[in-house]
Amino acid sequence: MKSLKSARQTGHAFQVTKLPRLYAFRQRKSLTVTNGAQLSSTSTANVKQRPDLSRKVIGEDPLPPFGVKTSGLVQLLPGVWALRQDFQLTENIYTNTFLVRLRSGGLMLISPPTRTEEAEALLQTLPGGGLSAVTHVVIPNLSPEHWFHAPDWAPFLAGGGRDVTLWTPSGLLEGRATASLFNGRERVAAMCAAYGAVAVLPAQPGGGPLPGLEGEAEAVTFYESTGLFTECTLRLVDYDASVFTDMAFAAIEHPPSAVYGKIGSQVAGIDGKLGCPIAYPMLLKDREGGKAWLAVLQRWNSSSLLCAHFDPLVRDGKTQLRNAFGFME
Repeated sequence: MKSLKSARQTGHAFQVTKLPRLYAFRQRKSLTVTNGAQLSSTSTANVKQRPDLSRKVIGEDPLPPFGVKTSGLVQLLPGVWALRQDFQLTENIYTNTFLVRLRSGGLMLISPPTRTEEAEALLQTLPGGGLSAVTHVVIPNLSPEHWFHAPDWAPFLAGGGRDVTLWTPSGLLEGRATASLFNGRERVAAMCAAYGAVAVLPAQPGGGPLPGLEGEAEAVTFYESTGLFTECTLRLVDYDASVFTDMAFAAIEHPPSAVYGKIGSQVAGIDGKLGCPIAYPMLLKDREGGKAWLAVLQRWNSSSLLCAHFDPLVRDGKTQLRNAFGFME
């Protein structure tokens, strides 16, 4: 694997536009937490879109809403962006794809989105070369929305995908659990053919750095004991941020739907705060593994938390992490 240059490169200024009403979130005032810090996730009203371009899905897509998906690009931190795309379950919980500027000047793409003309055009506006600057693609979870579309983007990335390392969670290449859904083995074979290098994210207890990105990116994996669930939580060292996929969510600016409702959000523990409704029963069942995973996150002590569903950015990460996972102590 090629070593990355050590030159530090920060994010560039990014021009955004006001979010159209059809895609607007319900706006809440910033929430004040116990230490007085502001919890508001980000200015998700300032999302860049291209409604003049097609939102029809290009290629296969087994995930709802079927056929058409709206996308929006928002800068979360200097050097970190999120492409927010529709993901409709009981409500639109969104799938947030993260783009992270690396020290080399390249980009890391986390959880490849569904390909549409709009999504492609938005990602091409990223400073430093757009999609051609992507040198690392990370699939952090076995859930299909995070891995299914990885083959579709390779031709647009550095060297047509040949200069890109694809990072996968343990079990994906073997087609374990949900990685077997939707012709998973065929999709994995397509990934392996499309990317120049394919690697497995650190799986050892206590986590570890991504080889070639030492001091820049780390990962720790939580395994559900029956093998049905695996997630690699990432640490972005230069941004003092941790990245959750399905282990934790927050509905701060996200409007409760008619189906799910405010009460449902409160019961799930994500209304106005970070919560772990999917992980909660697994962490109780696999307590020792959960404690080991959480100990690494506590050591990281990140100020910001990036979440792959609902709100993309949660500030005051240290307090939010402690409150969300306090039941493990």
